[in-house]
Amino acid sequence: MLFTVLILLFFSPPLLLAMSWMRMRWGYIWLAAALCAGLGWVALFVTAWRLPVSLDWQGWGAGLAAGGSRWLLVDAYSWPPGFLLAAIGLGAILTGLAQPEGNDWQNLASILGVLAVGLFGVFAGGLAALGFAWTAMDILELVILLRRSTGREARERVMLAFGVNIGATILVILGLVASRGGLLSFQPMPQEAGLVLVLAAGFRLGVLPVQAPYSPSLRISPALETMMRLAPVAGSLSLLARASAVGLPDFWRIPLLVFVWLAGFYGAVNWLTREDDPAGPQYWILGIASLAVAAAVWQASVAVSAWGVILLAGGSLAALRRSQSRGFRLFFGMAMAGMAGLPFTPGWAAVMGLGAGPWWGGWLFGGLVVVILLGFYRRTVHDVEGGDGLAGGSVCFTWLVCC
Repeated sequence: MLFTVLILLFFSPPLLLAMSWMRMRWGYIWLAAALCAGLGWVALFVTAWRLPVSLDWQGWGAGLAAGGSRWLLVDAYSWPPGFLLAAIGLGAILTGLAQPEGNDWQNLASILGVLAVGLFGVFAGGLAALGFAWTAMDILELVILLRRSTGREARERVMLAFGVNIGATILVILGLVASRGGLLSFQPMPQEAGLVLVLAAGFRLGVLPVQAPYSPSLRISPALETMMRLAPVAGSLSLLARASAVGLPDFWRIPLLVFVWLAGFYGAVNWLTREDDPAGPQYWILGIASLAVAAAVWQASVAVSAWGVILLAGGSLAALRRSQSRGFRLFFGMAMAGMAGLPFTPGWAAVMGLGAGPWWGGWLFGGLVVVILLGFYRRTVHDVEGGDGLAGGSVCFTWLVCC
């Protein structure tokens, strides 16, 4: 069922195009998009009781099809970010109703296209499939952004981000060489491959090196911008969790932790202080991603997955929210408490992962957590004004399905 729904998501943009050519009402087009995204979320919800699920290579020759090789793999590493990404895609379509720029079939088709390719990247069953998915995402993102960019500076930033992402794909190719047989499946790899994969995920997450956020002159809806920011992140988090299980040579641990902490400090401080910056969600991604990469360096796979859940859920909340009424103050307060590390929440496993490394690392990265939480408080709990009830309800739906 899951893979059938994924195919449906890939064909949903042409479906919306056909409905537009037939001059069907906007409500029918939106309903078709919401049904496609909703089916993807439901399929992933049902799959949670059948893990792991895989789609093996077939018809590619006996040499390639041997050894448990596969196209797609849904397991404990990839299901959490994939499920959250599907929920965010559905929430983005619902939130688009409250945004004037979202009432466009091209916007809905772009969201579904990014969702389909993003899920392919999250559920890639091997490094070869992951390379295909990342390349497809980069090309799709480049086409969408160049079509909607205004000004030379915006186009230059788009091309710069594209170049960095291509660098990450090159690192995946190097990982293929170092994996000694991990071409078509994530089988046991040497630590050298783990180092390359952590670097590749760091490139995609914007931590290695620190990447500038999208230019505010891009003419894209907040819902589509949210998907374009979080879909590549979800695929990187899945790879990062797998790389953390492999580990990396001890020589590289301290230098990587120092560089990652500096990137996280930059993101956390900007997230706290630049409250009115439209690129604020990008600083959230940078700050939380640095914590996930640090957990991967410490080989804390559970903490990597937990930070991934916090990154995607909190990133969608920060990006899709534009304003909200005071009635949502309690809801957002509960969300922040869940990220603060209370028991039985994703934050508990994430904060406990800080103790997997050296004592000084726990203190340094724990300080980043405090700064990020303060920024989250300022943006979503303290600064509440009257807002659009439909937009607020859609954001709350996104968070509820994520939780």
